[in-house]
Amino acid sequence: MERDSVKEFLRALGVGSNDLVDHPKWVGLHCLLARWTHEGGVDRTPSAGVSVSDEASKYNCFTCGARSLESLLRELEKYTGESYRELREE
Repeated sequence: MERDSVKEFLRALGVGSNDLVDHPKWVGLHCLLARWTHEGGVDRTPSAGVSVSDEASKYNCFTCGARSLESLLRELEKYTGESYRELREE
């Protein structure tokens, strides 16, 4: 995904624009799964990111691991009970 598309995707998940950090090959943020997967339920420093790539972008958290964007959405659905079907289809 292109950088603007990555940011749009993350904003659709509720990440504020001010919480996104640009790096040369990825967009950094606090882990979206921290509440459930990080010790203490908090990501105190941005430890996650989504790659900016001509191929399929990936989500990676240096604390809880790498995932495809689709598997990230499935985990968010499992933990939150919300449906991200439209985002998965996009």
